[in-house]
Amino acid sequence: NAASLTQVTGFSSSKTTYSVSLPASGGAVTLSGTCAGTFATVSYVSGTQSANPTACVGTVNRGLICTPQDPGASSKTYAVAFSRACFAISTLSNLVPDAGSLGTFSSGTLTYSMTRPYSDGSITLTPSGSHSTTTITVDGAAVASGSASGQIALNPGSNSISVVGTAQDGTTKTTYTVSVTRTLPETNNNAASLTQVTGFSSSKTTYSVSLPAAGGAVTLSG
Repeated sequence: NAASLTQVTGFSSSKTTYSVSLPASGGAVTLSGTCAGTFATVSYVSGTQSANPTACVGTVNRGLICTPQDPGASSKTYAVAFSRACFAISTLSNLVPDAGSLGTFSSGTLTYSMTRPYSDGSITLTPSGSHSTTTITVDGAAVASGSASGQIALNPGSNSISVVGTAQDGTTKTTYTVSVTRTLPETNNNAASLTQVTGFSSSKTTYSVSLPAAGGAVTLSG
């Protein structure tokens, strides 16, 4: 029997299997223990005490072996499966439009707005995740961190675009909303000026001009 075993909770000499979940970030841990028999020999499965599992990916198996002095007695193995939690970081570190500005970006500020001219029929957004494991969608389409989204069509007037960061754990999400106002098309068809006429008014659309008997061509412009 083992007398002690580090890294596990609720150790009992009669319990021989344990599971240990480590924080998502951190270094290797070392498994160690002692055997109850005064002359028992302590050894480790595969001769390794160190475990450093990758976050959110499988387990690393280690174990303590207690071998009694009596060569006819069986050894006992205490197996420990180490895993590492998934990262729960879903925020963005930056969000940049292809033209113009959203203002100063903060990962904790979830709403942004900007105005684009009518001539801009679409927009792209470039998001950056706060962590390498954060996945991102822009307007419902997956986008790699630091890369531009596809073109997102803008209707004249108000447009709402959602940018969603999802953590490695698959459940922690942060949603950013970008409101883009595309200006309405110009409807003013009035002239502002017109040469060669007297008494020009943008509301007056017909004119008569009498030129001198002698003279060359004149040019109408406005």
